[in-house]
Amino acid sequence: MMTKLVFAIFIIFLTSCWGDTSTVDSSSDNYSSREIKGSDVENETYFCEYCGKKFHSVKDLAANLCKRHPDGAHGGKHKLYEGRVRKTYECVYCGKEAKSIADLTANKCKHSPMGGNHRPRL
Repeated sequence: MMTKLVFAIFIIFLTSCWGDTSTVDSSSDNYSSREIKGSDVENETYFCEYCGKKFHSVKDLAANLCKRHPDGAHGGKHKLYEGRVRKTYECVYCGKEAKSIADLTANKCKHSPMGGNHRPRL
């Protein structure tokens, strides 16, 4: 009789732990509340690695020709800068720093392998 009582209490304890009682509010845990808001996506900016021009979508960036492309002015399309946004950007070849990618890539780098412009470090 005692073992049945202990067993019944044990089962009630386990079911109460695994039941619907949860410390997280399940009504606020739906996926629609976690979706990225349209304003978050609209605030994204993408930069061209060659010229530093800002774009609001990758589609626009990839569709336009770049004035500082390594193959010559308007010789190819913009390239997405895949690094993180920083306070200062450093040239891969010489270490020169600038406050923006556009400022960094505006000048030629004497250490560039093909005599091109400065290139931002990722």
